[in-house]
Amino acid sequence: MLECRVLFTMTYGMSLEKWKDVGNLKRETEYINYLVKYLRIKELLLFSYGNYEIENEIARDHIKCRVVIINFRNLANNYKLLRKVDIVRTNQMYGSEFAWLFRVFLCKKAILLVRTGFSLSSFMAHQNKNYLKRKYSKLLETFYSVSKHVDKIFVPSNLDYATYKNSYKVEILPNSLPHSKYYESMEMVLARRKNVILCVGRIHAQKRFDRAIEVARKTNLPILIIGHGEEADKEKLLSESDGVNITFKDNISHDEMLALMASVKFFLLSSDYEGMPKVLMEAHACGAISVATNVESVTNILSGNYSRKLISNNNSADELSDIINQVKDWSQHDFDEYLKECRDFSLNFSMQCIAMKETQIINNVGR
Repeated sequence: MLECRVLFTMTYGMSLEKWKDVGNLKRETEYINYLVKYLRIKELLLFSYGNYEIENEIARDHIKCRVVIINFRNLANNYKLLRKVDIVRTNQMYGSEFAWLFRVFLCKKAILLVRTGFSLSSFMAHQNKNYLKRKYSKLLETFYSVSKHVDKIFVPSNLDYATYKNSYKVEILPNSLPHSKYYESMEMVLARRKNVILCVGRIHAQKRFDRAIEVARKTNLPILIIGHGEEADKEKLLSESDGVNITFKDNISHDEMLALMASVKFFLLSSDYEGMPKVLMEAHACGAISVATNVESVTNILSGNYSRKLISNNNSADELSDIINQVKDWSQHDFDEYLKECRDFSLNFSMQCIAMKETQIINNVGR
């Protein structure tokens, strides 16, 4: 396989510095480094919305190839370099328009890969965005389906196929799990796991932490919520938590979060909608008994005989509570069988495995 030059466009408004601030830098750059290895990337052009000097420093420490930071200010200076790009790849749909423009006007010989971790139009609809934003996101997805400049569209599950017109362009590329010692060194004795419900995510209406608090009340279990958000939103949740042992933590390192997931008994995904939630994937891989609302792609994660029983049908606090109360009666044998499903999942969805799949798809497209 020949060495190549790749232009990687970040999600609109995102940067390596922001990844670092929210604890995602190690996870995100690990996948990039697998692509560097398998695609033999000699030079990565990173289109970022961050400070040039800070981005350069972070890239030098975390990405294992030569990195050139591209932004709107230095586009002209890097014109000749952009003309030599072999592959243009987006990180998400949001902001992918710039990748398309790069491909059409500068990187004319490159293949364009549009990757999305969720259906943008679906999220816009769930969030009740204004009509123009909802219409634009749907038009963008349809446009990529028919554009001759788009070679492949990566979606996380088969549920996203219907979003696009030309299915031959669409490839399932699930979200992936970073390497972690906690997938192997998790607490495997059920009785030793901390009897607590863990929730992770932004303090946002989408995550429905009010529902999670109600589940904690009905199961008489303490709840730990990890995530950043406005103080007013936290205060509102606290005002609804009378009689519940609740703890909030701001963002912690990714390693600390995995350590928690590997030691608690329960993880709860209480969202109204998701793409393919990475926190649920990681909690499941760490052996936490992962109870979830029946959101998009959740059945791709909780697919084993034991795991499927942890998915709510009607997404009510009553049903989620009933699931947890039933699981409280699990024997060690039940938990051992569940852990086998967790291990199989962590192997099949490892970053190494998914990056190899992406590499095979790219090689089949050709350069």
